[in-house]
Amino acid sequence: MLGQTHRLAGIAAGIALAGELNIIPIERPFAFAGVIFVSAMGSLMPDADQPNSTIGRRFFLLWLPLYILRMIIRIIAFFAPSMKQVSRGLAHRGISHSPWFWGVFGALLWCVPWMRNEGVIYFYAFFAGIATHLLLDYLTGGIPLIPFSLKRNHPPIVFKTKGYFEFLTASVLGIWIGIMVLSYLGLRPAIRRILVMLIRYV
Repeated sequence: MLGQTHRLAGIAAGIALAGELNIIPIERPFAFAGVIFVSAMGSLMPDADQPNSTIGRRFFLLWLPLYILRMIIRIIAFFAPSMKQVSRGLAHRGISHSPWFWGVFGALLWCVPWMRNEGVIYFYAFFAGIATHLLLDYLTGGIPLIPFSLKRNHPPIVFKTKGYFEFLTASVLGIWIGIMVLSYLGLRPAIRRILVMLIRYV
């Protein structure tokens, strides 16, 4: 999926998580904004291995080391065919899109004391964003689900990137985010009136 769709999903996940954790923007504006920002960043992280991705264009230090490693492995694989599997694993939607990779990364991150205390809400937000990315990419082409396997698994029906499904997904996410923002601003009666009007005219 496109970067903006992933980002919308990350923002939506951040807002939902903030609501679950009872982080009210009026009471804790910085924590609320932080959760949404970290979740949005997490929703882009699996694509950090690509120079032309939304996050790759802004933070070249994220993809440059992996890009150099990928080139080295490809050269080695040219002379040693047994390394071709490793080379494929470093390709896009390879290891960076494996839930098992992010599970191990999360376990290592959990070892940092700050993550289990003050930063726990941001830990949840980061991986909530990653989860939205993997889910959307699972529906649009597939991701590796089996440990130590790089074969992409996908549902029986695979949706097309930049197709109607993506447009519908982005539209629903955008509307939901707008409704939640208005709700947090204390405009629930206005939201209710708008929804009633829409239902009448649909």
